[in-house]
Amino acid sequence: MHSIILGFEILTAGLKPAFVWDFFVPKRSDLEEAVVSLVAKGLVPPKTVVLTLQKGECLVACTETLLLTVKQQLLVVDISSSLAIPALADKAEEIAEMINSILMGHLEEAKSFFEKALAIKKDFLPAAHNIENLTSILVERWHFRMLNDNIRNESYREAILKKIRQGFSKVLDIGTGTSLLSLYAVQGGAKRVFACECSAAMIEIAKEVISDNNVESKIELIKKMSTDLSIPADIPSRVSLVVTETLDSGVFGENVLQTLIDAWDRLLLPQSRNLVSPRAGSRNGIVVPFGVKIYAAGVQCAAISRMNALEPSVWDALGLGLQGTRLAAAQNEAYNSEKLEYVAGGYTFITSPVAVLEVNFNDPQDLKKHLAGEHDKKMEVSCCDAGQIDAFVSWFVLLVDEDLQLSSEPGKKSCWEQAVFALTVPLELQSGQTVNIAVSSSHGLLKIQPDSQELTPEIMLTDRVAIEMLNDSTWTRSMQMVASSFKGKAGLKVLDLTPFPYLGLLLLKMGVCDKLRCSDRGMSLARKVAGDNCDLDDFNKADKLDCFDLIILYPCTPEGELDQETILYVSHLRKRLSPQGVMLPKYLSIIGQIWNSDWLESVSQLQTDEHVSGFKIASHVNKYKIDSYPRQAAVLLEDNMTVHEGQKLEIESCLQAGVVNIKVTL
Repeated sequence: MHSIILGFEILTAGLKPAFVWDFFVPKRSDLEEAVVSLVAKGLVPPKTVVLTLQKGECLVACTETLLLTVKQQLLVVDISSSLAIPALADKAEEIAEMINSILMGHLEEAKSFFEKALAIKKDFLPAAHNIENLTSILVERWHFRMLNDNIRNESYREAILKKIRQGFSKVLDIGTGTSLLSLYAVQGGAKRVFACECSAAMIEIAKEVISDNNVESKIELIKKMSTDLSIPADIPSRVSLVVTETLDSGVFGENVLQTLIDAWDRLLLPQSRNLVSPRAGSRNGIVVPFGVKIYAAGVQCAAISRMNALEPSVWDALGLGLQGTRLAAAQNEAYNSEKLEYVAGGYTFITSPVAVLEVNFNDPQDLKKHLAGEHDKKMEVSCCDAGQIDAFVSWFVLLVDEDLQLSSEPGKKSCWEQAVFALTVPLELQSGQTVNIAVSSSHGLLKIQPDSQELTPEIMLTDRVAIEMLNDSTWTRSMQMVASSFKGKAGLKVLDLTPFPYLGLLLLKMGVCDKLRCSDRGMSLARKVAGDNCDLDDFNKADKLDCFDLIILYPCTPEGELDQETILYVSHLRKRLSPQGVMLPKYLSIIGQIWNSDWLESVSQLQTDEHVSGFKIASHVNKYKIDSYPRQAAVLLEDNMTVHEGQKLEIESCLQAGVVNIKVTL
């Protein structure tokens, strides 16, 4: 049972948040030990209500709780139990609201408690790991990429100063972040500057930046989304210039259409017919950037394919029946984001790039038409090379003003990634052939996909991690070898907790096991496969099996980290092994390498204030830098280190509760 433990001090007026902790507690005694350890570390104030939540869901049901006293200091409420505490029942609504508030909006408080734990025990890696996770949520990593993009920043600076000179001098900065664009407006001589931001962490950073640059009297910072601003409560009247950079790799992902439509309706002066008129700014409104042109192309990319689709030939080689089965990863989002030039194995353009959409941010009617889907279209694109289209990718050219442009095209050194629209069924095409695609900006979401009228074979959807695992020929061959070593055995009880229970199903098909239990994650597809190989009755709930002869784990995440939950669960699972039972894998080796990466440094911190036109920002935003990057399985050194060929380094590594730390010294 994975639980979030939440503490609330009992006050006369109600309950006050006291702490947030994340624990893996497979059984009740572990929950008690977890709470006792919190008390021992001094992290729990006296007279505290403690609630546990499973899987991050707000399961507040105070009529189904358990009272437990720990050292006469705590009320521990286990929501999974069936007993009642009437004293808390009437506070269910209040507690639910408070818990939601903590989970969604009080990350700084949670971070402070982990920091307190780290202060008590400096080498407590789980606390350090959680601090980094929370830090990444509080200030997303793309902020650093943007701030380090000097070309982007200078283009915005030039455009803002130009518009202010043309008379657009009353400014609203939407999604101000560190307040960089507001600083440019002040530098350009704007009469009034309003900056809005909804992130609590970014607001605090912006306050510090504004103070450190001595412009407190010139920038009014507002902790709201622009759509929640009102006149005259927040700003006295309509503004003449809106500056914003609320664009993601797919342009519309941060609701830029909805945001600008609202701004034109309520916050901006009427649009100017002549965007470059030196007198327009006194009575008209304008938006910087001016607009965006979106381009797309079909690409062949083995890495993208391995993450999203399993070819029938690969499935057939697995030996599980259901010949010709085509698997694809269920897509939870319309697109993923990648920096294509950094994707392992590279990519190839199969179709020629083509302009698919153009949006004018200074035309409210055009914005509304895009949002309503009136610019949605079907297009024919030509193949410039023979090959397999694994995905359509898109990028954009940002029209910063009438003269300046920025591009997120693959290979350009910009802060933006490309949007990747992976295909569930790759397309095999020859040079000169054409393919029909559908392009949409409806509801403020970019979609690019093959025309739905084209016939596609039936596919089965499953977890993306399962697709990656089954595409790993080294893994599948290893599982086949393991399965062959069990030939001649029968009646084994098997627990397969991998994303897709491949080994368990092989053993089931061979008749080696008659009891197979797998995780809920892979159950749906496993049931379909098992139906071709055995009776569905062979699936049994784990609580009906006392012990297992074989337990199979998948101890790593796709990002390259150890799966902390799995590692912590090992000691519990060992108790479920039969006397001669085996757990696979038997051991795990972690291999490290020291390398140099300018890119990794650029996404970890603001490297220098020179990248932000000399404004004092680095010392404030870099409080939120982190040292580990799961997606790259990398750990940054605290300080840059210059080494020479043949020089020896000392490497110290540590593993605690599924968290790895590596320290390098000369």
